[in-house]
Amino acid sequence: MVLRDASVLQMTFSQLSDVLHTKIESTLNLDRLFPAKRSLDWFVGFSSVVATTGNPGQAAYSAGNIFMKTLIRQRRAKGLPGSTIDISRVIGVGYIERESSGRLTREQQARLATRTGTLTMSEHDLHQAFSEAIVCGRAGSALDPEIITGLAPISVEQAKDAFWSSNARFGLIVREEDADDSGGEGVGRRGGGVPVRVLLEAAKSLEDVAVILLEAVKNKLQAVMFLSDSTSLVETTPLVDMGVDSLVGVEMRTWFLKELGADVPVMKILGGASIAELVEGVMDKLPEDIIARFEEGGAKVESVGNGGVVMQVKAADLVNDKIGREGALPRVVEIVDSGEEKVFSD
Repeated sequence: MVLRDASVLQMTFSQLSDVLHTKIESTLNLDRLFPAKRSLDWFVGFSSVVATTGNPGQAAYSAGNIFMKTLIRQRRAKGLPGSTIDISRVIGVGYIERESSGRLTREQQARLATRTGTLTMSEHDLHQAFSEAIVCGRAGSALDPEIITGLAPISVEQAKDAFWSSNARFGLIVREEDADDSGGEGVGRRGGGVPVRVLLEAAKSLEDVAVILLEAVKNKLQAVMFLSDSTSLVETTPLVDMGVDSLVGVEMRTWFLKELGADVPVMKILGGASIAELVEGVMDKLPEDIIARFEEGGAKVESVGNGGVVMQVKAADLVNDKIGREGALPRVVEIVDSGEEKVFSD
């Protein structure tokens, strides 16, 4: 993969050819090497969701990926194996993660995190997509050989920051939140309400963020599990004890990715974690644009009149503090004194 981001008006021929050459020549070479029907079991091309949605400054990269997808469709028309995966941002691995501390500017990172309008995926998701690509790309398969990741229905409010939202091709993805979609009063309304990022704009501190996330997670669980308003979810009870199964776990993981860009493994959800523990983990994975509004390092630092001791309330403490005040858990705070960290309970 070669990237030379530039607008079409400012793009030089050298930039265009550098980007296209890698995708086009490599795909052609592989196609020429394996022209026979029985020469391969599978032929998978790694494309990008940019080929479907576009991306500012990446017209050449989009064109290169579209060439790859077109050639592989030609292979399928000839009865040859072939499939493609339009890959979205992969959390923890890949180009974007590798370059986050390198060539990508803060503005570029923020745009990729919040303005693409697409869902991020984990390495495990990529492995799953690759397996599906092998199945649907077999010669003679009636399945569509093109797998597109990262796209899901979003609300009009969520689509405001997505650069592709005005493209008529995606009209069915951007949906109005009417009475039928939101479920009117009760459970459905809670599950399909204001995006979490919008709610977090009202937060004045990380403690406020923890409180908002706790309520949002509880509301989402009540919605996806079709629980009534009168059902009370205890924040310290393991989710599996509440009846959360793998389907709900996948739904919750997708919700965390979509709303906050935080990857919460399904195995963590199903492995005995409580609502409070999920929020604690998400607090440590909040996007930089949210954390940047508060104290550096994700901590709210307060001076207290106790012989110069400074109290640092971090992600886990904020969640415990909120629950502790409700009587479910003892409050835990971290005291930093003379460079030593000690944990105390009330």
